[in-house]
Amino acid sequence: MTETAHATSDDLRSILTAFSEAGWPVPRAEVVAIAERLGWTVRSDTERGIMFMTGLPYRRARADCLLLEDHLGQLTIGLTDRVDGDDAASREPLRAIERDLVAAAAEVLGEPSGSSAGRPRTYWDLDAGARIAVENTGDRVILAVLGKQVADVERAEARLGVDPDRVVGTDPEPA
Repeated sequence: MTETAHATSDDLRSILTAFSEAGWPVPRAEVVAIAERLGWTVRSDTERGIMFMTGLPYRRARADCLLLEDHLGQLTIGLTDRVDGDDAASREPLRAIERDLVAAAAEVLGEPSGSSAGRPRTYWDLDAGARIAVENTGDRVILAVLGKQVADVERAEARLGVDPDRVVGTDPEPA
């Protein structure tokens, strides 16, 4: 079995510190400035988003930022290389990496605000309404940094009992 390449706890702590200390909402220019301080490079910059190459220690290490009204809406950072999600031998090391990264995140952000079981996800709500989450997608571990607007939608869906693992557009027809 090959070891799964992943970000270190120190890598994660640097990212978390940078975004948890940011003034929210985070405008486009500040997203780019934070990325530059982290040593990331801009690969693509469009009206609605920015793609960064993070330099984390795995293939195609990137971060994708969705912009809403020229502010950070959601930043998704891959923390591991992709594995075969259908292979049980690959899933267990991924779960171990997830647990280690959640522990490292708790060192920076404190106790988590909550978690969800469907797709293992641990999250922290920041004072400004933003949310940071470590999530195991089944084939990799990601860090999601959500601006207040996106985090508010996620919180509303949780209150309404909307399944976070649903596939949009495949909802059953109402009776």
